[in-house]
Amino acid sequence: MRWLNSNGGPLLFLGEGLLRYWEGGDPPSGDRVVRASHPLGGPVAPATDYDRACEVVGYLGAIEVGPGHAIVLGDEPFPTGWVSFPDARGGMLVCWGNAEDEDSVLRHLSTLGEATFPSGGLRYQVDEPVQVLFDSAERGEDDGPGRLRVELVPGSYQVATCDYRPDESTWLLLHRFLPGSADRSQRTG
Repeated sequence: MRWLNSNGGPLLFLGEGLLRYWEGGDPPSGDRVVRASHPLGGPVAPATDYDRACEVVGYLGAIEVGPGHAIVLGDEPFPTGWVSFPDARGGMLVCWGNAEDEDSVLRHLSTLGEATFPSGGLRYQVDEPVQVLFDSAERGEDDGPGRLRVELVPGSYQVATCDYRPDESTWLLLHRFLPGSADRSQRTG
């Protein structure tokens, strides 16, 4: 598996066509105004997209980006990878909180049961086949090796999160993307 690390902030999962709308930790360009409750630059600095990502509470949240939405992986900035499902119509973002090694992570993922995930979750609309996972402090247009590209069939996905602790030395946060829709009150787009 390929693992992506952030520089300490949350990771962002965003459609490739929306990257140009994400300005990361840079001040907003042009006449664009970003709203955030507590800008990291202080009360006189303009709020940034990164500030908005940092305000997501919990393991997972959705925020507007341009004409679409992104998913923010909140809480801790764990190394994160992607596992595609065999039918190529979904997969999981795997956040490595604690494990002996990668083989241990993969072994636990191979025994993961359906009942591990709660029902419901949020809905994420995929309008293009390439989604990009990257550090939310970076500008979307700044392409580099610190990005993970994920292919998903366009459509609506139900995203469920599982705090998975199969033994005392393993902790994984799993964000499962399955085709279909969830409760509309929790939809992202």
